[in-house]
Amino acid sequence: MKRTALAILLLLSILVCFAACDDDTTVDLLDEVPQLGQSVEVSEEESQPDPPPAEGQTAMPVVAQAFNSSQTTIAILGTCEENAVVTASVVGGNNETVTAQGTVFAIELDVGTRIDARIQLTAAAPGKTESEPKVVVKGYDATTDGNLVYPTALADRATMFLKSSLDVLGEDVIRQNTSINTFTATVNNYVNTLNARGNTELIYVLMPSKSYGMKDSLPEGTEVTEGVTLYDQAVKAINESGATLIDMKAVLDEKKPSDYPLYYRTHSAWSEYAQYLTYVELMNHIAEKFPDAAPRPVSDFEVKEVKDALGGDLAYHFGFDTSVMRETVYDFVPKFNLDIGDKAPEELELDKTYLISGIKEYIGDDDYRPYNKYFSSKLIHKDEAYTCVDDTFGFYTERSNLPTAFFYRDSATFGCVDMLAERFNNCMFETAGTYNVNATKAADYAAGENTNVDYIVVMVSEENLPTLIPNNG
Repeated sequence: MKRTALAILLLLSILVCFAACDDDTTVDLLDEVPQLGQSVEVSEEESQPDPPPAEGQTAMPVVAQAFNSSQTTIAILGTCEENAVVTASVVGGNNETVTAQGTVFAIELDVGTRIDARIQLTAAAPGKTESEPKVVVKGYDATTDGNLVYPTALADRATMFLKSSLDVLGEDVIRQNTSINTFTATVNNYVNTLNARGNTELIYVLMPSKSYGMKDSLPEGTEVTEGVTLYDQAVKAINESGATLIDMKAVLDEKKPSDYPLYYRTHSAWSEYAQYLTYVELMNHIAEKFPDAAPRPVSDFEVKEVKDALGGDLAYHFGFDTSVMRETVYDFVPKFNLDIGDKAPEELELDKTYLISGIKEYIGDDDYRPYNKYFSSKLIHKDEAYTCVDDTFGFYTERSNLPTAFFYRDSATFGCVDMLAERFNNCMFETAGTYNVNATKAADYAAGENTNVDYIVVMVSEENLPTLIPNNG
């Protein structure tokens, strides 16, 4: 009995307590992400180093965070030996196993409604025996709902996905013919209205979700339809309308594998390389009419590699400390001049207009993230130094040899805004998430003697197709 009591006391003495610091910063999908406030409180007893492993044995995993990711699930983030297999087990209950991404592991475990569930963590590195167990005590928290704005799913090797991007792979979002026909008719109505007012081409750019591009890394149990997807339906509907379609799924399929990642483990949007490829496809089409708008070759960009950049928006949304959840980032830094864009006409006083160079600010490597684009230059018409990347904004450069355009887009496309803006005379970007085309705006942002912009471009990521094509029946 004494030995049993002593063992219980020993387990309790290594209990890890976690406290969440207050952080009332509101972060949109592609806003600058602050470091998370969750941290670990380490007692004097817990600060003692783990016992060294025996010869040939894996070292015990180190816990950086343990918190309720929902009322009944515990998320644990930590470090371990490289590429180790980490197992989390509720004593007398469930268990889950993941493989670390390098030396970082992230695991989510269902503890049910047990208030003080004891979780044992073990790690087994390749060619070594399993470690001694690490004990974490954490249980049911009725006050925790998780992130309900951007629900995020965790998969193996510390890889995360927006749940909305997983949903569009299944059958539940497939539209009936009535909905598809209504969408096609709506697009045709846009085209007819634009043609009646002038010569504006309507272009849809469809971009597959990260979940499509990383099918081999999806969370276990993800439903993936083997038949027609909503993306397939959108492609067919636009092809049957009078609008132009640029289908990036086919383009990206051809680029895998590549020298640079198309997606990041911890980030929802495409990598900047994938967005560069989107820019190339769009501007190649536009260059058929405006040769000076041809896309710049990749040699016009310096590819900056930043190893161990801070984790992206999905790490933040899930609740993980982005200083622990890291990955390598490849950024496309223009070698050419971007100090243009401040020639807005006076009658557009209410619009936010920028120097194109103000979109992007390169911060120190220690603070680098999978995206580093935000507005840093002073607004021309408003005394502000920063605005949310999801707002409406524009660029006016007075270069009459280039076309004009109005962009509808989602926040996931922000990585190519500076590339695109540099290839246009005037261009406006609508508030993210707005896809209903307003033909009046084609006239509002025209240049010179033209009565309308040359192009209206609708850029939509796959996870936002349910919004683009509502379910009408």
